[in-house]
Amino acid sequence: MSAWRRLTGLWCLLCLLSVASGSIRAESPPRVDTLEQRASRVLDRVTHGSPDLARLIDSARAVLVFPEVVPMTFGEGGQYGEGALLVAGAVVAHYASTSAEPPLLPPGVAHRTDVLLFMTDEALWDFRNRPVWRLGLDGRVSVLEHSRPPRWSAAGGQSPVLGFSLAGPALREPLRLANNTLSRIR
Repeated sequence: MSAWRRLTGLWCLLCLLSVASGSIRAESPPRVDTLEQRASRVLDRVTHGSPDLARLIDSARAVLVFPEVVPMTFGEGGQYGEGALLVAGAVVAHYASTSAEPPLLPPGVAHRTDVLLFMTDEALWDFRNRPVWRLGLDGRVSVLEHSRPPRWSAAGGQSPVLGFSLAGPALREPLRLANNTLSRIR
């Protein structure tokens, strides 16, 4: 009997340990989207089904993506967004985009997405070597226009910096590219 009790006790101990080890397991932390992941998703989404835009992005020396430019609802308003500068597909710096003007958004849309393409080494060098860069003032930006069927062209001729702004769940609604101030944050 004593052996039977030990065997039963050992069995109960093993069962308790297996149940306890299952409940002690650490919960995985909630998944947090990084700026890099959001920028990559934006580029995938905007180039999907648009070979013209995909070619432009591939030929750019660098791409600056602001996945979410949102209205600031405190103080005097304005807008703010954080973006990633990609060179050869790798993130090399992070930037903030600010403006005193609130973003012009369609009803029901919470943010817009801005993308700048630096087409020449000189334009990229000029951008990266300024502490603050203002769209339209420190560098001429040709706005890319979207037409049907999905084709992209530069308004006002080709310049060393191309840009566009989109909104909506599928990022298909073109918006006016604002005169934001861009500052390096990391």
